[in-house]
Amino acid sequence: RFGPVRVSRSDHGLEINAGFSFEGNGMLEFSAGVASVQVCNITVQGSLRLGLQPLLESLNPVGGVSVTCLERPMIDLTIKTGTELIPNLYNFVRDTVDDVIADLTV
Repeated sequence: RFGPVRVSRSDHGLEINAGFSFEGNGMLEFSAGVASVQVCNITVQGSLRLGLQPLLESLNPVGGVSVTCLERPMIDLTIKTGTELIPNLYNFVRDTVDDVIADLTV
């Protein structure tokens, strides 16, 4: 889901800022030895910037496209695990997912 959307134009190009929300109900399962982790019900929300610059007067009017998040996205997920076997596993998995998504998008 996208919105609200704000479009601005400068001498160099076009910027489109939009809020977004992604809700996935899939499940990822990781296992190693006696421990297994299931990550499911992932929700990611944030603000996205699409930059189109420079704008050209040619058949292909856009010289380049960049996609970034304006700030670190909010991530909510459900983790099912055998936490009694490995203490702090929930926090480790949650922090790792947060960091990977933030590094890819910001």
